[in-house]
Amino acid sequence: MSHDLVLGFCANYTFDKVEPFIASFLHYRAGTELCLIATNMDERFHQIASQHGIRVVDATRWADLPYHMQNGRFFMYRDFLAENGHRYDRVMVSDIRDAFFQGDPFNTWFPHDICFALEDTRIAAEPLNQQWLRDIYHSEGLVQAIGHNPVCCSGTTLGTTAAMIRYIDDMCREIGGRDYDYSRPNDQGMHNYILWHERRGEGADWDDRVVQTVGCTPDWKVRVERGLVLIGELYAPVIHQWDRKPVICDLVATSPVFRIPA
Repeated sequence: MSHDLVLGFCANYTFDKVEPFIASFLHYRAGTELCLIATNMDERFHQIASQHGIRVVDATRWADLPYHMQNGRFFMYRDFLAENGHRYDRVMVSDIRDAFFQGDPFNTWFPHDICFALEDTRIAAEPLNQQWLRDIYHSEGLVQAIGHNPVCCSGTTLGTTAAMIRYIDDMCREIGGRDYDYSRPNDQGMHNYILWHERRGEGADWDDRVVQTVGCTPDWKVRVERGLVLIGELYAPVIHQWDRKPVICDLVATSPVFRIPA
C-alpha cells in the first residue's frame, strides 16, 4: 500500500480560514498523511491538528530566510523532505487557504511522475505573471518565448517523492540564485520558468485531471452538482482558488464536508 503525503505551509490565519482545506482532507484522506509547516496559527488550529493526527512543524526554524514566505516555503519543503521523504511514495504540495479536496488526488492516473496545475489563461494575457518573469529574469525575450503557454500555478503540485524533490530543488535554486527583490512573493515566475523553459511543458496537467485551478475560469463554466464542483463536465479531486467563485463559496459555506464539529 502506498504511503502518500500532503504538505503545506500556513501562517497568520485563524482556524476558520483553513478549515475547508483541513475538513475536506480528513473527509477524503484515504490513508494519506497531512503535514503543515506553520507559524502564528490560533489555538483551535493546534487543537484540531492534535485531535486528528495532523503533523505540525514549527516554521520559526526557518525564520532567518531572506525571502518572502511564499518563496521561502520551498526551502521548508526541501528540508522537510530531505529528512522525511524516504517515508513517502508520493507528495503533494498545496496552498491551504484557498484549496480543498473533493476526492483523493493520489487516486487519479497521470502519465508523468509530476503533475503541474494549469490556470485557465495564458501568460501573454496575464500582466502580473509577465511582470514576475521580467523582474526575476530581466528578459523580455523569455516572456515572449513562453507567453503562449497557460499560466502554471505554483500553489499545487503533485508527484512521486523523487520527482517532487527534484522540482523543489529546482525552485530553491531559482529562488536563491536570481537577482530580484527577495521581499516579493513571486515564486510563480520561477515555477513557470521551470515548467515552460526548462522542462518544455513536461508534466503539465493539460486536462485538469488532478487539480482544477479556477481563479481565471469564467463563472459560466463552474457548476456544482451533488456537492461536487465541475468545470463544464470535468471533475478533479482538488479545487484551488475556490474563494473567487460565488457558486463554490456557497457550497463551502453550506456543506458539512468543509466543517469540523466544535
